[in-house]
Amino acid sequence: ALDSLGAPDDENPEAAINRMKKARAVAAERRRQHKE
Repeated sequence: ALDSLGAPDDENPEAAINRMKKARAVAAERRRQHKE
């Protein structure tokens, strides 16, 4: 089965959280660079 992120739902929850945090950090960095 796949969850809303398309990852296996038996994946380590911590890995899923880390991936989400990384995605948010990348998005924030792109926004910051766009303002400059």
